[in-house]
Amino acid sequence: MACQTVFVDTFTNGVLGPDLPMLGPLRDGGVIVANTAPGCWGPMLTPAIRGGHEVTMPVAVEGAEPGDSVAIRILSINVTSPGTVTATFLAPVARLKEKGVYALIAEQYGL
Repeated sequence: MACQTVFVDTFTNGVLGPDLPMLGPLRDGGVIVANTAPGCWGPMLTPAIRGGHEVTMPVAVEGAEPGDSVAIRILSINVTSPGTVTATFLAPVARLKEKGVYALIAEQYGL
């Protein structure tokens, strides 16, 4: 039975595809309440995530078939973090300055 509201609070590990289970189904005209990931926290930041960006689980819409268009209207957005910070470049840049680009590549790829 289709739901009027579907709550999405799980992620796909950065990978989407036709074999992935969907949440729902959502009734035509229904509401999706989604808690999204805080941005790009893919393999550089979290190696366990396989894709480049984390995304929420897909939601099936009652009666929609592959190839159909589905209109989405954003009712509201609540920002849960005023900013993000990443330090992923600090360690590589420090090592690059210390060793040089060719030495770093050779080390990385066993050359």
